[in-house]
Amino acid sequence: MKKSATLLLTLTLALGIAALGDDNAPKNTENTAEFIIELTDKIEWPADVMDANKGVITITVVGDSLLTSKLREMAESTETAGGKLEIKSALPDDDFSSTEILFIAGQELSDLAKILKSTEGMPVLTITDVEGFARYGVIIEISDEKDSKDSEIKFILNKMVLKKSGLKMSDKLIKKAIKVFG
Repeated sequence: MKKSATLLLTLTLALGIAALGDDNAPKNTENTAEFIIELTDKIEWPADVMDANKGVITITVVGDSLLTSKLREMAESTETAGGKLEIKSALPDDDFSSTEILFIAGQELSDLAKILKSTEGMPVLTITDVEGFARYGVIIEISDEKDSKDSEIKFILNKMVLKKSGLKMSDKLIKKAIKVFG
């Protein structure tokens, strides 16, 4: 009887952990990937950046393989005004100087500080889906907030960091932010 109780407890815990899913995975991987790709046409990078990258917009994902796979799949069939899309995976200690968009998934606060320090003042659009990271300096934080009327992704914007990065965002997109810092 004791073995069956232990087995039942183990099975219950395993199912509970599986139901929680991957903490590093965005809440809705497909919508997040679409949102990021759409941003490539809504953000203006400095001319020298676009000249240097020769028509390639690099999207780098730190810490989330599910999003990386979805972005790669979508990038193959997506045409953007900015150019061809290249999707990369990275670690918090990597060099982000050759990326235009950096998605930061489920990192520890110490990793976030390291990543933001390495991109400070660079024309890199930082994005996360981790609650509260816009306050620490990520430019766009994808929100969990839902609106039953539309399926559009909600986001929080750190306008001060956006300005420091040298990137430009349309007023129309800025107005879509549910909260703006700076």
